[in-house]
Amino acid sequence: MIDNNQTQAYLRAGYNCTPKSAESKSARLVRNGKVASRIAELRAELAKTCGITAQMVLERYKKIAFSCITDHVQVKDGNILLRDIAEGDRDRCISLASMKVNRKDREVIEIKMKDDLEALRDIGKHLGFFKEDNTLTHKLDEHTAEIIALIKPTRGLPSGDGQRQVNN
Repeated sequence: MIDNNQTQAYLRAGYNCTPKSAESKSARLVRNGKVASRIAELRAELAKTCGITAQMVLERYKKIAFSCITDHVQVKDGNILLRDIAEGDRDRCISLASMKVNRKDREVIEIKMKDDLEALRDIGKHLGFFKEDNTLTHKLDEHTAEIIALIKPTRGLPSGDGQRQVNN
């Protein structure tokens, strides 16, 4: 579990082969039930050692996915200003990737948020909302399907039944 790279692990294990061959052989090996089971055990041990749970990861993704720029800035007299951030208010800052602020008047020069769509995709994958071919596994309610159709009408997204192919 050094780098989570099956090809490199195969080569480090001492098998004498080319990297290309190690790639295909390691892919076949990780499909073996005993090997897959052992990998799952090692991942669980690592997560326990680090004190990280799936719920913790999902909570962080959720904060990124559902954050809004107005959590960080406010408009005052036509200027975009940084909101006060209380000591220890980490939750509000999780969604920020970077920010440039004029120190003199606290005017926000530039603000970049973390990718909310990427966070939503990862949440959806973890919760099993999508199959590997990106087909939705859950029906969309009518309101959500209408909104998606308005936002991306040409991407083959669900209309009425919520079961059409979603293309990335």
